[in-house]
Amino acid sequence: MIFGSSTAENHYNSEIISEQTRMTCLNTGVGGESIFFNYALLASILKSYNPKLVILDISPNVITDPEKYTKLDLFNPYYGWDNSFKEILELSPNFESFKFLSYIYRYNSTIFDIINSDIFNFTEMHKGFTPFYGQLDRKTYTPYYLEDNEKFDSVTNIYLNKFIDLVLKHNVKLLCIISPTYEKFDKNNRITNQVKNISLKYKLRLYDFSDSPLFYNRPQYFYNQLHLNYKGANLYTLQIVKLINN
Repeated sequence: MIFGSSTAENHYNSEIISEQTRMTCLNTGVGGESIFFNYALLASILKSYNPKLVILDISPNVITDPEKYTKLDLFNPYYGWDNSFKEILELSPNFESFKFLSYIYRYNSTIFDIINSDIFNFTEMHKGFTPFYGQLDRKTYTPYYLEDNEKFDSVTNIYLNKFIDLVLKHNVKLLCIISPTYEKFDKNNRITNQVKNISLKYKLRLYDFSDSPLFYNRPQYFYNQLHLNYKGANLYTLQIVKLINN
């Protein structure tokens, strides 16, 4: 199972992974979502299903998005359905507990209802993989770099640790990965080094493709600075298959 934000959703071709590894693959990446959502989704899934492998794709949205708290409001209807969603919703600055006293506001759901909802973009063929078509135009390209307000704050740190803890406690293999970029957004490795330190604590290797020579500054593989196009995603997925099969 693949977790993360848009770089998870757009970079990991589930069909290729299934064909090459002979394992069922589901991409649960959701564009714009942080580690909070990914933790809640993982916790919900692990209550009824243990995957053989979890991939966590670590992007700016997953770790540093300054709007990550207000984005939690999308999941208000799932408050009360599962304690993990209740936990992350209470991090929202818009949290108002009285709203959740009525079952009119929320609805009873299973994890499969959530997966089949408008939050995700699943098709039977792609299993959550949503490719970008087109190629980065160097003439109109404007690079993105981490802003000062995009920080790896203490709460995010806690939930990244909780995500890793939860995977390992269920004896599931975990790969933590940073996707390829056309140009690095974390020039000084401010976030990357923090994530590496957390990985080391758990004796995990962080696979950092952000400046991989196979992709770096190669516009033919990119839709924009942070997102591979369909051609690039398929090539990248083959690199991930090698890690899975190793």
